Amino acid sequence: MSSTAVIEKPTLCFFVQYYKNEVNLTAIMNQIKKDFTEHSDEDLKDLDIYVKAEDNMAYYVANHHYESKVNLWNISDTYSDLHEEELDFHKNIIFQFRGKEINANEIIQNIIHTIHSSAQQVQIQDLEIYAKIEDETAYYLVNHRISKKLPLC
Repeated sequence: MSSTAVIEKPTLCFFVQYYKNEVNLTAIMNQIKKDFTEHSDEDLKDLDIYVKAEDNMAYYVANHHYESKVNLWNISDTYSDLHEEELDFHKNIIFQFRGKEINANEIIQNIIHTIHSSAQQVQIQDLEIYAKIEDETAYYLVNHRISKKLPLC
């Protein structure tokens, strides 16, 4: 039997956890977008985010030149959602910890690869990822029932 994992617009929730704190990546992007628009008249076209939980900060570079930061744990709505049309800009999210870096997209792709490699046929409808920085581990839940973990690096 061949393994198959199909992704058709699944729900993706990606959380950053650091000790007793947790925040959703969409809430971080929402806060950064708000911060950028309050300080710039430009349209947001490109965004690099560096999540450094050890510093309690998400540092960002917008449109290749505007640099700023937001406090991770002062984001008021930790579970906010952004609609796809609001995310219509290039984004790159990097987790930095203990001198290491990993791209959020790499974590997602590693999880999808693991699901593809499994013996089960799984259609992904819902994927929750919890990047627990101090453990250097990504815990994930597929379709509210399949629970696994992968090392971040």
